[in-house]
Amino acid sequence: MALDLSLKIDRVEGITREEFQKHYMRPQRPVIIKYLYGAEAPIYTRWSFDHFRQELGHIEVGVYDVEGKERKDDRSYKKAEAYMNFGEYLEQIEQGTTTRRLFLFNVFKHKKELRDDFHFPDIADYVVRQ
Repeated sequence: MALDLSLKIDRVEGITREEFQKHYMRPQRPVIIKYLYGAEAPIYTRWSFDHFRQELGHIEVGVYDVEGKERKDDRSYKKAEAYMNFGEYLEQIEQGTTTRRLFLFNVFKHKKELRDDFHFPDIADYVVRQ
């Protein structure tokens, strides 16, 4: 079955669990939820390239380049192809499109308090939390 790219995707703010379940979850319709964690949540006011560069830019991260490579269906990437500082990686993203991807980088392992900047909204069952 072909993917229908003509489908209009709703954009909503402040959706309740009942509205989400009724209009999107049950009928399996895509939706873009703006300010899912509340408009004043720190992830919207503090999280920025500059903030992450200042707090985590010194951390060495593994990267791999997808340029000209076939995607492996088994996703069996065993190791990073190269390493760079997270700050350098963020600069590449800011400069435009890059074919480099982070390799198994979990920002919360390096700055656990980032988890305090948001809560998991109760709009769907079985939301994965770590």
